[in-house]
Amino acid sequence: MNPTKAFWPNGARMAISISMQMEGGAQPASGAESPMPKIDPKYPDLPASKWYDYGFKEGLPRLLDIFDRRKIKVTSHMVGAAVDLHPALAKEIVQRGHEAGVECPATFVPVEMRQTGMRGTGYGTRKEAYGGADRESAATG
Repeated sequence: MNPTKAFWPNGARMAISISMQMEGGAQPASGAESPMPKIDPKYPDLPASKWYDYGFKEGLPRLLDIFDRRKIKVTSHMVGAAVDLHPALAKEIVQRGHEAGVECPATFVPVEMRQTGMRGTGYGTRKEAYGGADRESAATG
């Protein structure tokens, strides 16, 4: 590439891709990863659930406002279960001009499985991924 000729629009020398996850609600009742201390899996993990709730109640709306102010468009990877619980938020993300990325209906897999490369139902099959796409399309239009 000729170093004197810019590849990106407006003479930009770098492109940055920003990804925003929409996962709140897809986590299991107990055992989901979070910054909270682990509790006995026989009990619902309320602290972790509230941590995930913050994402769709406060976190994502605030990020959307920041992106609007800065004129930034992002890709939002949406988990089907989260879209089912928060269809208005999923639709708002798309209406604000962001790209909707499809994740499977539920992507929460124990960390040990991810670290070792084992595949579980949480990673999903092609069929499950299409199920996530159907949910996304129904919610976002």
